[in-house]
Amino acid sequence: MSVPRRSAGFSLIELLIVVSITGVLFAMSVPAYRNYMRSSALKSASHEIASSIQNLRSRAMSTRETQTIHFAIDSSGAGDFHVHNGTVTNHWDLPRDITYATGSGAGFTISTDGRASSSQYIILKDPTGQRDTVSIQLSGIVLVR
Repeated sequence: MSVPRRSAGFSLIELLIVVSITGVLFAMSVPAYRNYMRSSALKSASHEIASSIQNLRSRAMSTRETQTIHFAIDSSGAGDFHVHNGTVTNHWDLPRDITYATGSGAGFTISTDGRASSSQYIILKDPTGQRDTVSIQLSGIVLVR
């Protein structure tokens, strides 16, 4: 009498089905990941600007010297936004593909009591049109919306 032989492992058809399903799932996840990375870069840029302004405010109050910050597209090597008091002392660049929707060329001064010279909105955008706003109030408070 012969005993039926049991096969161990996967058949070629089963393996192809699993690889096909994995490929389809991967192909569907790539655009979502790309959008996530763009959104993260936009949020990161907004928070970096807000953090820089908050640090600038702290510096103005601790050193008792007014501080000035400008927002402009980098054309002279001064950075996309920079701090200066006569000369550029610090500068930062926006992440790749993140630009100003409005606010380019704008600037303001923070006085020794931490107040801003004017209320400002700095609106950043990514290539898909998503926007993020940094709001500076007259009191010197900085909000990211």
